[in-house]
Amino acid sequence: MVLLMPLVALIGLFEYLRPDANWQSGRPVAMDYDSTAVYGVVLTDYPVARQHSWRCEAGHVYVYLQADETDTLPQIGDTLQVRTRWQRPGMLGAFDYGKYLRRQGIYATGYVSRNDWTVVGKGHVAWYNMRQVQHRLVERFRELGISGDELGTLSALSLGYRENLDSDLKESFSKAGAMHVLAVSGLHTGILFMVLLALLTGFGRWKPLYAECSKRVILATILIAVMWCYAALTGWSPSVVRSVIMVTVAEVGYMLYERGNTLNTVAAAAVLILLCRPSDLFSVGFQLSFAAVTAIVVLNPILGKSVGTPRNRVLNYVVQLTITSFSAQLGTLPLTLHYFSQTSNYFLITNLIVLPLATVVMVGAVAVLTIGWIPLVGVGVSWLLSWVVWLMNTSVARVEHLPGSTTAMECTWSMTACLYGAIAMGATAMGSDSKRQTVVGCAGATVCLMVFCLLYVW
Repeated sequence: MVLLMPLVALIGLFEYLRPDANWQSGRPVAMDYDSTAVYGVVLTDYPVARQHSWRCEAGHVYVYLQADETDTLPQIGDTLQVRTRWQRPGMLGAFDYGKYLRRQGIYATGYVSRNDWTVVGKGHVAWYNMRQVQHRLVERFRELGISGDELGTLSALSLGYRENLDSDLKESFSKAGAMHVLAVSGLHTGILFMVLLALLTGFGRWKPLYAECSKRVILATILIAVMWCYAALTGWSPSVVRSVIMVTVAEVGYMLYERGNTLNTVAAAAVLILLCRPSDLFSVGFQLSFAAVTAIVVLNPILGKSVGTPRNRVLNYVVQLTITSFSAQLGTLPLTLHYFSQTSNYFLITNLIVLPLATVVMVGAVAVLTIGWIPLVGVGVSWLLSWVVWLMNTSVARVEHLPGSTTAMECTWSMTACLYGAIAMGATAMGSDSKRQTVVGCAGATVCLMVFCLLYVW
């Protein structure tokens, strides 16, 4: 699988470099970019609040509706009659916003004044429409008394629904080095998997399920099915799909009494995703997800061997969590500097606080959605869950306001390559038992860092 990665990467590179699809072939039928006209559009998602309007997705276009508090907003599936002039999305500074939208299937945007849109038909949305299911679950949280920033964080963390997130809250998580908690990823699927496994095995009491062939197949099938449903619910993000593929491969291995190589499993997930969507190779989420998990797989054994294993369980948990956080941060640091031009200096402190709380929040979210219908129990669990989310938000805000919480640095692609070269050579030096390889690794890491410094100064 690792050997297939260069081939699939070339496919993604071709997809990225090829000329954009013709606007005429990609856009909806009967669209005119030259004049204002009246169109009928069907909403394929719920309205999302923007600064002065509501953004509505309607097939291959974004419609921005001007509305005030007295207007009844349309819902997913509704048919609207709008009077607008379609525009091709272009550049936003140095960012090619138009190309970004076209990769998501959005070919035009149109702004509609308050008196130029009306709902002409109520549509029916299938019960299995995942966006609708996601929205109903968020409303379920709201019905149980969870609101404000707590609702926004809980919805993003458990369901990948980020429309309720406040911009200041997102900035706090970003500066504190905890933005990965708000983006549904392998962390969340891993927690969900462990919760499901504990429930299906009676919290470890029914371990013979894995010893009997038929029961093991049934258990693994249930786990795989639920995990893929969760991937669909959260919008098929690359990080979730990657982790679900890895879970699937691992569970199939258990069914066949085989254990696979973890690095090969990561490569298999990347190959499958890129074969289906080659352009994901240049998605920030895809790059960060695979950089983090690859760094954890490669660096964790090396750092764990250097640090050792404490006998105390609590201390061992803290050490392992610190090593994993450091490995993931080191693996994503070059990309973070390149794309966001900043990095958090207190990410270890943040992760030691946030990751245990995120685990509690995920378990609490599952509990609220399953037993929330019980009158007193549901209210009590939702109150405790809201308090834990508040504690997480408050802790992140405190870390953000510590002096020197972030470091800003512009990082070009050549500088990014130098940093990854230094990390790879450093890992080679630390993980090798050969003095020659250790010397070569240290020398290579030194050279890469020197070139990085020269490029930075230049």
